[in-house]
Amino acid sequence: MMKLLAIVLIAVGEILAIYAELYSAHQMQYKNTQLVFWIAFLLMTLAGASLLGGYMIGYKAFDNIWVVVAISVGSILVVEPIVAYILFKEIPTRGAVIGLILGMAGTLTSIFIK
Repeated sequence: MMKLLAIVLIAVGEILAIYAELYSAHQMQYKNTQLVFWIAFLLMTLAGASLLGGYMIGYKAFDNIWVVVAISVGSILVVEPIVAYILFKEIPTRGAVIGLILGMAGTLTSIFIK
């Protein structure tokens, strides 16, 4: 149960952090800079709290920081391309797709192979 909680907290934290980063970049062309900053700041604060909890619980549950790091990187590899596409409507280049696939392969390898 602790492992699942750690994974969920890390995933939620990464989702919020990624959204805050991409939201702020995307909205700079449309909105007041100060408003964009404070919305992203609030999202990033919630993301940080979630990530801290996830890393703390994850290290205790997995007893290996590298598994926790792999979960975090894996979350980024899954979430960031989805959010980037939704916000920017840009299709990744072939090199970016290959990089994402290799990154995910590395992440899965570190989680499942001891």
